[in-house]
Amino acid sequence: MARSTDRLPEDDPDVIDMHVERILAMSPEELRADIIARGEDPDRLVDVARQAFERAKAQVAAMKAKMQ
Repeated sequence: MARSTDRLPEDDPDVIDMHVERILAMSPEELRADIIARGEDPDRLVDVARQAFERAKAQVAAMKAKMQ
């Protein structure tokens, strides 16, 4: 069993880059079909990604505010 301090293969920057490159090479239709083929709900994934983006923007804004 992996410990919480262990890095997963998905945490490796090279693996992340590989996935990003693969996703960016897909058309929107191909990406949606790929998500559905993996048994995921594309609309839910969009919501999760949007929430993560908003959290990241808030963290950056908080860091900038601390630096001023």
